[in-house]
Amino acid sequence: KFYFNWRIEQVEREREKLFKKLAKPEMMHCSALLVSLLLLAAVAAQPGGRKHEEQACLSVRAIALPRFIGGRKDNVAFYVKSLQSDGSCQFTLMSPTAKYLVELDESRRHPAVCRRCKTQGNGESCSPVAPEQPAAEGCAYKLSNFCELVSVKSNDQSKACP
Repeated sequence: KFYFNWRIEQVEREREKLFKKLAKPEMMHCSALLVSLLLLAAVAAQPGGRKHEEQACLSVRAIALPRFIGGRKDNVAFYVKSLQSDGSCQFTLMSPTAKYLVELDESRRHPAVCRRCKTQGNGESCSPVAPEQPAAEGCAYKLSNFCELVSVKSNDQSKACP
């Protein structure tokens, strides 16, 4: 978990550096080409059975929600859930067209609120992710970066409950 958090922060720093370079006037002619190449690489890297995987893992359709919730800036990130080879589902940080909306805490490390959105009738219903049962004594639930509830010690949230 610590490596994963560190890696996310490292990737975000590199992305910010790249965007700052591309925003310079002398680099504007390269920006469109670079974005096109990145999009082509992302499409080429997708496995052939992606549609089947999405249907097996995702029970919600794409949503386009505002970038900000409650007027707080830069506090919202979007995750998409994808099927892994072992049958589990993984959340990946994506664009506002992703399926799951995650509201991060001020440190941007852990989601403060996770909403699962499902299509119901004519519209879409989004509800916060909540534990199915109460936490064990001395434990509490915390949302992981993957929008999953993790049982941790109440007095030290860096330690998992047995």
